[in-house]
Amino acid sequence: MSEQLAKTTDDGGRLARLWVVVGGGVVLASEALPTPRLLQDFVYSVMSVSVIVAIVIGVRRYRPRARAAWIVMAVGQTLWVLADTTFNWQQDVGHVTTFPTVSDAFYLLGYPVFAIALGLLVKERSRARSELGPMMDSATVTAGLSLLSWVVLARPTIESMHHSVDAAAVAAAYPAMDILLIAGLVRLVSSPGGRSPAFPTCSPPSCC
Repeated sequence: MSEQLAKTTDDGGRLARLWVVVGGGVVLASEALPTPRLLQDFVYSVMSVSVIVAIVIGVRRYRPRARAAWIVMAVGQTLWVLADTTFNWQQDVGHVTTFPTVSDAFYLLGYPVFAIALGLLVKERSRARSELGPMMDSATVTAGLSLLSWVVLARPTIESMHHSVDAAAVAAAYPAMDILLIAGLVRLVSSPGGRSPAFPTCSPPSCC
């Protein structure tokens, strides 16, 4: 039984690495080659959808203990696929130049969903283990990035969009949400525990 589980896990690791290499190569090729922008966006959207498919298949096949975390992550990825699709349609077909749009709603909704997924993964990995070290690491990184984000990104953005309160609020929300996800990733990576084959590919940046 243990040999079969090890073989299944090893196969899953190879499939995950193959997906990263092939998928990354396809996206890079579509961006580097002189292809129409609409085709580039289509390739990117297909790869984003493949992330959802991979998560669902992985959950059904391997039945991880943190099953809820991966399901929530698939929901977050779905929101970002909707955001990318609507944004690309507005840019490539509708030629919409206004900000914010419905795409921003999907993007910003996806952030807290991913944060919840990371929190569930941390909870599963941190059972019966010391929490002080990882919590301090996460708090330190979050505090430093918050200050840097305010000085470099949020404050200049708000000042440049003083003509529109809605646009300023939405623009400032992006770096704040990025910090939220980075804090969750630091908390996850710094937590002691084993690494599954999917661990290197579970971060939201790799899913978008």
